[in-house]
Parts: sequence; C-alpha cells; structure tokens
Amino acid sequence: METRPSQSLLTGRTLFRTGLALVILSVTFLLRYSIEQGWFGPLARVGLAAAAGAIMIGTGLALNQGRRLYANLLQGGGAAILYLTAFAAHRWMAVTQACKEKLAEIMSPSRPTSGGNG
Repeated sequence: METRPSQSLLTGRTLFRTGLALVILSVTFLLRYSIEQGWFGPLARVGLAAAAGAIMIGTGLALNQGRRLYANLLQGGGAAILYLTAFAAHRWMAVTQACKEKLAEIMSPSRPTSGGNG
C-alpha cells in the first residue's frame, strides 16, 4: 500500500518530533517566565530544568523495550534539555558563582561563636 505525501506527514515520526520540539520549547518558555516573575532563584531554575531533562531520559530508558522510537525521542529531548540547561547556567545565569559560594559555605569548618567559655 502506497502512502501519499499528505499521509506521511501524519505518521508517527513527524508527530513525535513535533511534540518533542513543543515540549522543549514549553520548558524553555516556562523557565523564561519564571525568570521574569522571579519565582525561583538561579539554582532552583537550573535544578528544575535538569530534573525535567533527567525525567525525560529516565522515561525513555524505561520505555526502551516496547516503544523504541518514542523512547529514543524522549532520551534525545532530555539530553537536549540538559545541554541547554548547562549552557544557560554557564552563559547567562550567575549559577557558577552561586555554586562556588554554596560549596564554600558547605566546605568551611564551623567556627565557634565568640563569648563562649575558653
């Protein structure tokens, strides 16, 4: 049975790719909106975006046996979100400085308060 060009446009691959592009765009716009509204700090935004990418990769790995195409697209989309998250964190946000400050705070030895006994 031959497929016409109009039918091949509506096949699974094209719809999956379009849906994946829309998911990536929606995550991008949600992060942008959260920045404009001041909902989350830089570390929280990066953490949430990285979690979304990791969830997509994990879901793709879980579905790898039954729905291979869908699983591969989820894994690719998750990797794209992780890449864009790392790029944005490094390039546009002050995340690297915030991470350095947080690590310094965690790694510094606790100092005794002044005014104690001896």
